[in-house]
Amino acid sequence: MADIEDEMIDDVKEESSAAEGNGNTEDSAEMQAEESQDGEAAKPELEDVTKTEEELEQELKETQISIPRYAPHSPPEWNVEQMRERWAWHLRIYPIDQEDCRNCILDAATKISQEAWYYVPKRKNGPGCAELCMVSCNEATAVMARIIRMPFYHQYVTLELNRRSQQKEGEGEPFNQIVETAKVVVDATKCEKIKNTATSKGNQKRRSLWVRYLSENTSKEILRVLFPLSLSSQVQTHDNLRIGLVEAHSKTDVLIFMKAYLTVVINDTHILALQNKEPGENENDMAAEMMMMQAQLNQTIQNQLMMLNPGPRGGSGGGYSGGGGGFGGGGGRRGGRGGGGSGGGRGGRGGGRKGYW
Repeated sequence: MADIEDEMIDDVKEESSAAEGNGNTEDSAEMQAEESQDGEAAKPELEDVTKTEEELEQELKETQISIPRYAPHSPPEWNVEQMRERWAWHLRIYPIDQEDCRNCILDAATKISQEAWYYVPKRKNGPGCAELCMVSCNEATAVMARIIRMPFYHQYVTLELNRRSQQKEGEGEPFNQIVETAKVVVDATKCEKIKNTATSKGNQKRRSLWVRYLSENTSKEILRVLFPLSLSSQVQTHDNLRIGLVEAHSKTDVLIFMKAYLTVVINDTHILALQNKEPGENENDMAAEMMMMQAQLNQTIQNQLMMLNPGPRGGSGGGYSGGGGGFGGGGGRRGGRGGGGSGGGRGGRGGGRKGYW
């Protein structure tokens, strides 16, 4: 009997150990299956991230903005010269709408500026205008950084920047001498995507924005103000050509600048291109080719305007199609019938579903 009991105990031990072994095998199999599922689930995420980066890089390479698409608006003049002469930097924003005031989107920039002036009529009487004055380059950069990221009612907005100096140095002397000027037509729907961050991503080459080409008297300070939310700006010379270099925080910001800044005019010099391409040995040939392309485009635009013959009825916008010119002021981002500019206009084609051209 004792032998039989010992055999039964041994059999029970073997069965229990076998059961434990099977349990451990099943648990490990389940864990491996879960890990494989997690790995398979993580692969698409990594592929999506990689794909997004590759798409952005390819889009950055293919983006060629060397041709102006919109002419700057020409806002009416108001008698605020005394306010402008009190400060070294002056920024004019046109057009603005009552919707911009109701949403208080200009409030952040106004708090930084020294003085501000607004003219916002009823929508049927045309678009409004805002003018802000700053005391220094840093203050102007801070104001500009808030302006370009604002969701304006109008999709296309002209920013006119002036840098002034005193003829006679001294406290209380007016800043009645304009040293540098710049006009930028921005697409507000794209500028909103510029990130306000202090961190940088990617190598410097991919984060570099080259501004082709500048006049002799262009300073790095005005580039710093025109391209805020960036690390640095400088002016270089290549083949006797002045080229600006703006170091952005990421290659995505470079792409946004290239797409959102539709037209840039600095010191009466039209910027032919905003590119991520470094200057090369054949820079003069590239400049000549760009100038030829621009001349051909300008001639085509003039021919189209002559065929359209809008006359004096066009709004206060530019002559290139869009931006509030030709058939009247460009429509707002939220619908409406195009504004018509300060000259009355016919409402234009800026309306539609979202007010885009």
